[in-house]
Amino acid sequence: MHSGTLFHEFSRIAEDQFIDTNIIYQVTDGDLYLFAACDFGSGWLYNHCCLKLLPGDYQIKMIEKYLFGGACFRLFRFCLYEQ
Repeated sequence: MHSGTLFHEFSRIAEDQFIDTNIIYQVTDGDLYLFAACDFGSGWLYNHCCLKLLPGDYQIKMIEKYLFGGACFRLFRFCLYEQ
């Protein structure tokens, strides 16, 4: 599945479909690395992604199970936290 297809599908999801995880993540240097949680063992290397985020506090929201294209995804959304 092409990453552009996934981005298009996931970007259409309404904000109210995500649940609050009650986790606040503080960004100080602007870099956030994402990688597969299943990356283990010799030769089991997965690609990673480096995202640039503005410094600040982010509220993390989640959809635990999202079915698309015959696959199941756990989605996270970082929302700038307004205190």
